[in-house]
Amino acid sequence: MTNKNNILVKKSIFFLLVILLSIPMAQQIIKFAYVKPLKGAVKKVEKPALTLESWLSGDYQMKEEDYINNNFGFRTSFVRLHNQLDYWLFGKINAKSVLIGKEGYLYELSYIYEYLGRNFLGKDVIDKKVASIKSVSDSLSVRGIDLVVLFAAGKASYYPEFFPDSLQSKSKTISNFDYFTHAVDSAEILNIDFNTWFVEIKDTVSYPLFTKGGIHWNKYGEYLVIDSLIGYVENLRGVKLPHFKVDEFIISSTPRYRDNDIGEGMNLIFPHSTTLMAYPEISIDKTQPWDTINAMVVADSYYWEMYNEGLSKDIFNNGQFWYYNRKIYSQEPDWATLPVNETDIRSEVEKNDIVFILQTEATLYRFGFGFVEKEFELYAQKDYKPVNESAEKKQLKALIRNIKANKNWYAKVIEKAKKKGISTEEMLLLDARYIIKQKKNNNSE
Repeated sequence: MTNKNNILVKKSIFFLLVILLSIPMAQQIIKFAYVKPLKGAVKKVEKPALTLESWLSGDYQMKEEDYINNNFGFRTSFVRLHNQLDYWLFGKINAKSVLIGKEGYLYELSYIYEYLGRNFLGKDVIDKKVASIKSVSDSLSVRGIDLVVLFAAGKASYYPEFFPDSLQSKSKTISNFDYFTHAVDSAEILNIDFNTWFVEIKDTVSYPLFTKGGIHWNKYGEYLVIDSLIGYVENLRGVKLPHFKVDEFIISSTPRYRDNDIGEGMNLIFPHSTTLMAYPEISIDKTQPWDTINAMVVADSYYWEMYNEGLSKDIFNNGQFWYYNRKIYSQEPDWATLPVNETDIRSEVEKNDIVFILQTEATLYRFGFGFVEKEFELYAQKDYKPVNESAEKKQLKALIRNIKANKNWYAKVIEKAKKKGISTEEMLLLDARYIIKQKKNNNSE
């Protein structure tokens, strides 16, 4: 090869490198190609504002460098390539607290640790917490409001057989879930244990209720929960509600909705392995007359898809979703949101006939996310000791329900409350007590 040809080859390589290095810069500036964003807990770095002070101090330069490192063109593609190579070559997962089990089943460590009993709070701590829940339940019951605890199903409880070998040999001890369910039952607090139910029906359902790459119950599992919950409310309150119906089942190996949320959080180039799943296409049957029931739900992310499906809006009369007891979501008007601490909590709670607390097994140590403590502060005595509901309280509760169920009677109560300048719930309580007292006087004559 001549010297002239050598120079030409070197120039060609140089210009090729310049072009390759310029592509990320061009992408950063004009974004000429779509790049799939990263999922999960991703650090977002905002572009810093340039001021004379930040420039002279060097603060701007450091922040600008951090911004460029986190936002250069095609960065997410390079991150996915890095994660894919780690996964292929070393079986390493670059996602916080994620563990891969047998046959490609993914778990969050907190659920496994909870299942094994590694995070057990202790009986005394849970007994104290349940006593507070019982106190709040009794306080709301007097006002005609039912408090219902919902124990969500957990993937670790549903699929312990797919734990990796390193955890298969670990012995299971008493867990927060084990003792919480026992204590809640013993205190006669209304509750539904979906966790145990899912395990019981695991071998009888046609398709899994959890997916390989998901942490939450899947769409099929959510439909079963919705259907059971509506039936429970009908029996509890003696009402008739609309029901969800399945128009068709779509069988697919491609995850939909959030059925691959852990898998997506791994940020790989190629999708994580999946299995066949059933996706019910559901609608709400409103062909028959139904009653109005007001219900709010305090929950974590396990409630999101049920909320989006219309359970709160169409079944619970546009009931509120108190997400982690921090932010209130309401679909009317216009998917409004409001911080819990900026509301009159007592007034918001007393708009309801039922208050649900939906709790995931991995977060039982944070039961209610502060909701129970706040309600205890608002309603209960600090020296409260759990007692069985008296016959008079049960009678009072039933009478308040009857008043609310009678539209004309309830309207009169609302009008009287306005004239007296008190809340409707206070007026309901006064009227119910007056009626019970009159009945006692009549019976004694």
